[in-house]
Amino acid sequence: MRLSKSVALLILLATLIPLADAALVLASIAAVFGGLGGDWAGLWFDALKVLHTLCILWIWVLLAFYLVFLFRSAAVSGDKKVLWAVVLFLASVLAMPVFWYLYIWRPVSGSAAGGSRA
Repeated sequence: MRLSKSVALLILLATLIPLADAALVLASIAAVFGGLGGDWAGLWFDALKVLHTLCILWIWVLLAFYLVFLFRSAAVSGDKKVLWAVVLFLASVLAMPVFWYLYIWRPVSGSAAGGSRA
């Protein structure tokens, strides 16, 4: 499965959305302990619940994409596919950027440099 550089960058952007969501949730918790209150807090947390629920669904979509890419791609050797499937499933949001760099970005950037891969 070959991807262009622009598609690989879009996948990275999509992969970083859950990390941004986690930062937003942590910042919101810190704001509550810092004294955020009143009507704004209620509205903010209602919106945050919706955004976080959508992000959880987005993580499942990303997980499906990465697993399909993993098993259809020749970039990952056969003996590592099951290991990567377990790692992606258990450490999904943390493992996806690592997998993206190793198996999506490096082959794309290597093919742009004459096909050599470091």
